[in-house]
Amino acid sequence: MSISIIIPVYNEIKTLDGTYDNLTKAIKILNINNYEIIFVNDFSNDGSLDKLYELKNKDEKINIFNNDVNLGLGKSIQKGISLSQKEYIWWMPSDDNLEYTEIVKMLDNFN
Repeated sequence: MSISIIIPVYNEIKTLDGTYDNLTKAIKILNINNYEIIFVNDFSNDGSLDKLYELKNKDEKINIFNNDVNLGLGKSIQKGISLSQKEYIWWMPSDDNLEYTEIVKMLDNFN
């Protein structure tokens, strides 16, 4: 299995670490190796883009794409889909509302 995980971001600097940590914990539990994390920054103005680059420096599986204007959630997800390179595509919110156990349940359906 290979999966692209798309995470649209708009002014989520306070929640990005938690979102990333929960996602990567779930990926590790499920032993998923062939994946990419696509963050689509939707013209955030709170430092989210800088935080994304901090995360990318720690994880080579992260790809960051930045919208030059605010396109909204739907178009940001569509952009992520068009840039994905894996067999399956899944998107999740960047607001850290999903615990890793919930992410495990959802991603396990792809295994």
